[in-house]
Amino acid sequence: MKLHNRLLLLLLLSALIGCRAKYVVGNERRYTQNLKDAFVNDFKTISFCECLKAGNDYKTSEDVSCRYPDYLYTEGDVIKNLIQVEQGKITRDSIDRIGRVAEGMEGKRVVEICMEFYQSKALDSVARSRFR
Repeated sequence: MKLHNRLLLLLLLSALIGCRAKYVVGNERRYTQNLKDAFVNDFKTISFCECLKAGNDYKTSEDVSCRYPDYLYTEGDVIKNLIQVEQGKITRDSIDRIGRVAEGMEGKRVVEICMEFYQSKALDSVARSRFR
C-alpha cells in the first residue's frame, strides 16, 4: 500500500511541476510580446513625430507623445536615417505639385506623407527588427 501511495504522490508532484512550468513559460512569452508591441508602437510614433518635424522645417512640437521613451534613445540614428528619406519625399512631392494642382492646393502634404510612412509595412518591419 505504501508503494501505491508513493507512486500516486510522485505522479501528482510531476503533474503540478509540469503545469507550473507551462504557466511560467506562457507568461514570459506574453510579457516579451507585450514589450515588443510597446517598442514597435513607440518606435513608429516617434518616427511619425520626427517626420512631421522634418516636414515642417524642424519646428518643435510640445506634444508629449513625441518624447522619446528611455529605451528608444539608442534608436535615434536609425530613426533619423528613415526620416531623411521621408523628408526627401515631402520635398519632391512639393516640387511636383507646383502648377499641377488647383491654386491654393500647392505646398507640402506633410501629414499625409508622414501618415503613409507611419502605416507602411516598411516602418513596421524596421521597428520589429530593431527590437532586442
